[in-house]
Amino acid sequence: MELRDQVQSMRTVLSDAQAEKVRVAEARIKLGQKLQQIETELAAMAAAKRQLEITVTDLQTDIATARERWAASETVGQDLRQEVLVLESQLEQTAGRRNDLQRQIAALEESLGNAMHRGDGLQTDKQGLQAEVTGMRQRMTDMRMAQRNIVQRLRERTELSVDSIERTVAMTGLKLDDLLAGIEESGVAQGGPFVAGDYTGDFNGDSELEIALSLLDLRLSRWNALQKVMRTLPLTVPLEQYSLSSKYGKRKDPLNGRIANHRGLDFRAPMKTPVFATAPGTVTYAGWSGPFGRMVEIDHGHGIRTRYAHLKKILVKSGQSVANREKIGQVGSSGRSTGPHLHYEVRYNGVPLNPMKFLTAGKHVFKD
Repeated sequence: MELRDQVQSMRTVLSDAQAEKVRVAEARIKLGQKLQQIETELAAMAAAKRQLEITVTDLQTDIATARERWAASETVGQDLRQEVLVLESQLEQTAGRRNDLQRQIAALEESLGNAMHRGDGLQTDKQGLQAEVTGMRQRMTDMRMAQRNIVQRLRERTELSVDSIERTVAMTGLKLDDLLAGIEESGVAQGGPFVAGDYTGDFNGDSELEIALSLLDLRLSRWNALQKVMRTLPLTVPLEQYSLSSKYGKRKDPLNGRIANHRGLDFRAPMKTPVFATAPGTVTYAGWSGPFGRMVEIDHGHGIRTRYAHLKKILVKSGQSVANREKIGQVGSSGRSTGPHLHYEVRYNGVPLNPMKFLTAGKHVFKD
């Protein structure tokens, strides 16, 4: 009887051991599946990280190239302004010489008329005077041709620059005439009869040259005004390292999931990443602004303002003047935010515009 009980007990132990073995095998299978899933997710995360690093490297290269091209465009502008001054000086000099020649020609023609009345004995003097008058007239013609070349070259250079700037402003969506309406040259008074702006004739006399100079003066005035506008347009990215996490326009709100109107661009970046002003201007606000958290607003003139929100730290004060690419704060997640990023806005007369149009226009400027 005792032996039978022992056998029964051993059978029970063996049965339990087999059941435990089955459970261990099932657990091992589940553990292997979980491990495979984790390895797959880690591989996907590693690939995403590599892609993000490549994107950041490309953007850093683009920003460096953009800075170099911006500096080059500034140098071209300075060279053009210097050439304008030199050509204007040459025009003044040739105008003075032309007046002197006109007076000399008048005197010679008067002498020639007197000589004609003195008879045949003065025929030789008459011929010499005629030759001198002819030579002076040829010199005046040559001077007019030189003036024509100067004006033509300067007009072509100015028109190319004006056309390029006008195309850039058009890409931002701003109305150029509205921007230029607010620019007034201090101490400048202008007037005179209206001359159509489509004159393309040759410079055959003083009147044609005056028309060409008037048209050139108008183009130079417009070029100077456009230069002032360009210096205040926010055409660069406010960060050096970032990834675009939300575009301008309609989107699903990241907090409540409802459809909302996003009035700027969101740039995802690590906490404390430096934030830079995208154009020179004056700080109109630097502090806490409700759902925007810590925010800086900069007035660039001509009704154009930019906003930099959700900052961790503000590095400027209200009323402070800032230069282009000056550091104004650090990326954070203050206010209504789901993580470290910069909310960036461009406004014109209080109306929000798509900042991506300005960044695209900036690439056009640096490319040229």
